[in-house]
Amino acid sequence: MPWISNRSTFSTQTFDDLMQEKDWVQFWSAREIAPLFGYVLWQNFKKLVEKAKNSIKSTWEEVTLHIIDINKTQITPTGGEIVREWYDFLLTRYACYLIAQNGDPTKKEIAMCQQYFALQTRTAEIAQKQERDKLRVQTRLDVADQTKKLNATARECGVVKFWSFTDEWYRWLYGMRYAEIKKYKNLGDDKLLDRADITELAANLFRITQTDEKLKRSWASTQKESEDIHFMIGDKVRQTIEEIGWTTPKNLPLASDHIKEVKKRLKKNEKTLSHKGDALGDTTM
Repeated sequence: MPWISNRSTFSTQTFDDLMQEKDWVQFWSAREIAPLFGYVLWQNFKKLVEKAKNSIKSTWEEVTLHIIDINKTQITPTGGEIVREWYDFLLTRYACYLIAQNGDPTKKEIAMCQQYFALQTRTAEIAQKQERDKLRVQTRLDVADQTKKLNATARECGVVKFWSFTDEWYRWLYGMRYAEIKKYKNLGDDKLLDRADITELAANLFRITQTDEKLKRSWASTQKESEDIHFMIGDKVRQTIEEIGWTTPKNLPLASDHIKEVKKRLKKNEKTLSHKGDALGDTTM
């Protein structure tokens, strides 16, 4: 059977040019990309597609999410007699990746395809980590900002001993005082919220904002009244977490690195992603 395309320029740009899109789904025609993978005979490339199908099946995922069998027909320009009919496959990027992984490693084109997808995978991993780092940094900034607002509200409600006011919510949200938490989580000299991951930060952010709102709507005017409200909110948040079956803040694992290190990594990865993008633009397949 003849190829739909006889393109043989093995470049990233050519691969991207052959990409089609429908309903926000990107896909490629197997017959069009086969030459880019170094395959001239359809039967040989079709075997790779079948291997890719088996790989998808082994993960218990629906094959048709990534590979769709289709029939194509070509008719005369006047719309008359059918000239020929042949099979093709529509492939997602993941299916293309699996085909490259199952291809003949002695083919230069396959080696280049594998390099291309390896670069893409690494870039995607960095980008995903980057987004999580950004979320953690932003949530930490939100916690710091909302804490300032809560302290201002607490001051208006008669709080003068802020160490006691703060220790109250640690005692009820975590079930222990701050000094005990530091020892329990082996924090050393680090501040708890500088080592807390996103989930723990979010629990604290919710506690802070709800306490602030409750104080604003209350008649609290003394240290004791304000601490009681802080205790009640912290206790309610912990109870809610327990009731829905989530891990309480006390038992959440710390992030592997300090928030300062995350900020440094964000700056570094921004440069790395930029360089990876340049590399992908120059990579040949």
